[in-house]
Amino acid sequence: MKHIIYLTLIAFLATSTLSSSGAEARSARKKSKARATKTHKRARSPKVTQNVDSQKLQNSFDSLGGNEALVEKSQKFDPENEGRIVQKRSVDRHNRVEVGFQYGFVGGGDAYLNTENVGGSLDYHFTPRWSLGVRYAKSYNSLTREGQVAYEEAQNQKGLGNVGTIVDIDYPISTTMAMVNFYPIYGKMNLLDLGISQFDLYLLAGYGKVELSSGMKDTITGGLGAGIWWNQWLTTRIEGRYQTYQDQVYTGNRQLHLAIFSAHLGIML
Repeated sequence: MKHIIYLTLIAFLATSTLSSSGAEARSARKKSKARATKTHKRARSPKVTQNVDSQKLQNSFDSLGGNEALVEKSQKFDPENEGRIVQKRSVDRHNRVEVGFQYGFVGGGDAYLNTENVGGSLDYHFTPRWSLGVRYAKSYNSLTREGQVAYEEAQNQKGLGNVGTIVDIDYPISTTMAMVNFYPIYGKMNLLDLGISQFDLYLLAGYGKVELSSGMKDTITGGLGAGIWWNQWLTTRIEGRYQTYQDQVYTGNRQLHLAIFSAHLGIML
């Protein structure tokens, strides 16, 4: 009987011990899972911060361009991306002389004439903002299609003894003008990665004399131009300007309005 009692007590104690151990194991697993969840949540925070910092860094690089040191640093991160800064003029035009060759064509004016101009230019640059110059152009004239038809008709009528049709053309021979140029806008450009060149946009105005077949007449002009200074000595210009003067035909004086487009190639001295 005693043996039975002892065995019963032993079995009860063993069962209690196993139950307690299982409860402790379950509690330990719950605590471990809770710690893992907190650790995972904490691990996400640096990633969000890292994304914010990356965005700030990207915005900083996007705002580069006004500081040469920052541009150099940014190129270390992205060597394929080249940055340049527009600062002072690279070509010095203080107290310098520019000599050039010019070619242009004339629009408007006499409907019977096509006119092309070939000549030269001389400019003195006081500063990069202002220059004074002289333009000379020799004019080469030919009849337009309308002028050719009118001339042939007049010749035919003359052959028939009729003198009712008269073609009178007061063609230009040459033009000499004094010019003033003002350069309010400038910039730099990269042409085919061959180098950085400077350009200016400028206003121009002038007064001079035009030699016509009928004699000398006063003329004035005004317009816009773009100058490219490739280096310290080579220059090009493109100009578009309005010019007006009076010519003289058999019906009297008439005011002509011309649009002149020209290209210049020059050397800075």
